[in-house]
Amino acid sequence: PADRQQSGLMPQASILDNLMQVRIGTLGRGPLLLAKGPLRRRAQALVEELGIKVGDLEDRLTSLSGGNQQKVLMGKWLEADARVYLLDDPTAAVDVHSRAEMHQIIRDIAEAGSIVVVASNDPIELLQLCHRVAVMHEGRLRDVLETVGLGVPELLEAVNTGSSPPTPSTGTVTPNEEGLRHA
Repeated sequence: PADRQQSGLMPQASILDNLMQVRIGTLGRGPLLLAKGPLRRRAQALVEELGIKVGDLEDRLTSLSGGNQQKVLMGKWLEADARVYLLDDPTAAVDVHSRAEMHQIIRDIAEAGSIVVVASNDPIELLQLCHRVAVMHEGRLRDVLETVGLGVPELLEAVNTGSSPPTPSTGTVTPNEEGLRHA
């Protein structure tokens, strides 16, 4: 969700509880009462895999920076091992370094074979992460644009007017070589 504090995380709960929320209950995997040892080991593996900077897994989530909280949010949903991930403003309110790390996590998800759909208010983020952008205007799908060679001005014009962009401008922002192939 775009608002991690209100919809995605349990701010007053521990980092461990937040990371393991999906594994424990939402997906119905295993008994309701799980041994804490295996949960701690799995949470620690996620912390290392995602580069989450924590003091202790029992610390409150609020002890983490916004970028690390966002990684916890991603980590908990990685436990779903889903075929499709819908990410709503995945780097909202995170610093530049955390944004780059989140982009790499998103690329890794796609490279592992999952489909990743990114909804973002940031045209640069869309051009860096996605190979195609679905343009909505006045509540309707107006176009699906390939991002190779597409620049921010053309994307913004398409979004704001609902028309297909003319030929791409020079100085375009294009997806990373490592960009998503599935979204």
